[in-house]
Amino acid sequence: VPFASVINLRAKTWSVTDESGFFQVPAGTLPGDSLKVVRIGFSTSYHRIQDQRVQEILLAQEVLALDPVHTVGKKAIANGGLDKINLLEIDAFSRKNALNRMPGTMIRSYGGLSGITTVSMEGGQAVHTKVTLDGVDLTNAQNGLTDLSDIPLSMMQNMYLGRSPNISYGSGSFDGVIHIRSLLKQSYIHFSSGSFGYLNGSGGYSHSAANTNFQLQAGQTSSQGNYSFKQDNSTRSRFNNDYEQRFISGQYQRYTHSNRLVKGSILTVGHNRGVAGALSWPSPKARRKNNLILAGVECIQILQKGHLRLQAFQRSSDEVFKDVDMGTDSHHEVGSRGIKLSGKYRLNETIGVNSFFTAKFESIASTDIGQRKRKSKALGLQAWVQPLTLFMFRPGLRTDFIDKTRVTTINVESTLDLQSVGEISVIMGTGFHVPSFNDLYWPADPYSKGNPDLEPENSKFSIVRWESTLGEYFHYTVEYRDRQSQNLIVWAADENYIWKPQNLNKTDRKNLIISASLPVSISGWTPSGSVTRTETEDLNTGKALQYVPESSANITLTYAAGDIQFEFQGRYTGERSYQAYSADFEITDKVIDPFLDINAGAHFTLPVLNESIRFHIIAENILDKNTAFFPDYPEPGLSIKAGMTIKF
Repeated sequence: VPFASVINLRAKTWSVTDESGFFQVPAGTLPGDSLKVVRIGFSTSYHRIQDQRVQEILLAQEVLALDPVHTVGKKAIANGGLDKINLLEIDAFSRKNALNRMPGTMIRSYGGLSGITTVSMEGGQAVHTKVTLDGVDLTNAQNGLTDLSDIPLSMMQNMYLGRSPNISYGSGSFDGVIHIRSLLKQSYIHFSSGSFGYLNGSGGYSHSAANTNFQLQAGQTSSQGNYSFKQDNSTRSRFNNDYEQRFISGQYQRYTHSNRLVKGSILTVGHNRGVAGALSWPSPKARRKNNLILAGVECIQILQKGHLRLQAFQRSSDEVFKDVDMGTDSHHEVGSRGIKLSGKYRLNETIGVNSFFTAKFESIASTDIGQRKRKSKALGLQAWVQPLTLFMFRPGLRTDFIDKTRVTTINVESTLDLQSVGEISVIMGTGFHVPSFNDLYWPADPYSKGNPDLEPENSKFSIVRWESTLGEYFHYTVEYRDRQSQNLIVWAADENYIWKPQNLNKTDRKNLIISASLPVSISGWTPSGSVTRTETEDLNTGKALQYVPESSANITLTYAAGDIQFEFQGRYTGERSYQAYSADFEITDKVIDPFLDINAGAHFTLPVLNESIRFHIIAENILDKNTAFFPDYPEPGLSIKAGMTIKF
């Protein structure tokens, strides 16, 4: 249920569910507290917090006036293909940990903390997975990517994944959308340090009043970054890998009326980092500086049978790249801004509609590709029909107008809830991705050039998902996915041996994902995990897609005993193949060995007055394995971090 108020009756603090029904537990909430959930059109619900597990609350549509009912949730509630990622304390020390717990994810890092880091899903490309922060799209229109190293670690307070959100998000989302929320649970001060000169300090202040929530965060992260790695039975060192990040953010929520909510957020981030380059082409003096600003504001009018929502958003970045050895001095100012008007309305007990209109303007001023602009508009409509309590049907249609190009996206979902057997969903649809500014307008030279005649990439998919709970607690999901993509953009030589982007590739990807969790502890232990089997084919060559493992798996174990908590996370990545030049400068097939990446953390609390001081010890890559995604960009080995967090 979107935009319901969740109120802590003891602390008098509150939060609001987002458009997908997810919510942050109100600030200051403790085990034993009662939450009051209020939303016009639904019966008021009272929910008692028993522990720190994820809370799931089901609201009933308001038909008859009833007295409030206290409930304690046990059975997991399916949420339309959205996967909630339960964040752990070790996630405050590395952005990879939480992402690696998403089944089928691949973290594409270019080496260490300073390397550009992107994420892709289930064998796809990084440009096909979208990332949002507090509802603002992080995609860089210059290259179509989201660099996760731009996001401060302390901003990752909540995270969930939508695996079929093409109707809502359009270009670049046909593999999924990762939603990150930064709303704090409580005020804090954090400091940590570790291997390779790692230092991190941040603080956040959260205030909640009768009708207003406000928070402010600021921090700095730095690292010397240089580290040793093993290659060909020898040890080498990687230099020019230093990193510095500073940020400040704010978030504001206010009920201007009992059923009208205004929300706003802003984030400014500054980076200064070395760019080590590839092993085969190092850049010992290259530097990259960039500033990123994200801003969003929205007004929500809550109706008895739905809501109206008006959003405005902006992303702007200013990047300078210099390499004195190569004589490179480039400057790129990239911006995107827009508005979105959306609404949801329930016509009767069996039929409802979602609709939206969005307009976006993208621009770039670059020393490489000059000044370029792009305008886009989109209209979308999705209905849901529920003739029976156990069956729901959701057809959807979206049309995008991008300059002179028109793209239509469809999505059809049916859900059958068989109660004790579980919920079965079948989803079919299409998706697309428009070329980036670099693809279209890269400057011509004797060796390469852009291609302004590129067509959008397109994809069609089908998903079968079975989600169930065994007994009251053991939750499991089995999911099969099949995606066919065509017109994929590949940089390749044309008839004149000039490298340029072309719509060449066709691919087929099939995934089987099995995940399970036990949200209650067994003798203090709480386990969860997943296994992913992936089959891919480049239909042009008949070979498997490069860098994609056939098998991957993850397991997470947490153990709590009083004020002490231990966390253990293991990620297995199977064998991967790729192509590279041999000593004779011929393209050959090569293989990357499988590896197991294990991280662990210990956390304990010392109560001091009315404040809580929590200490942390973290070990990453305990087995000291080569975890590089690209062989030419090695990752650090074993690292140790320690820190302290004061919450008040």
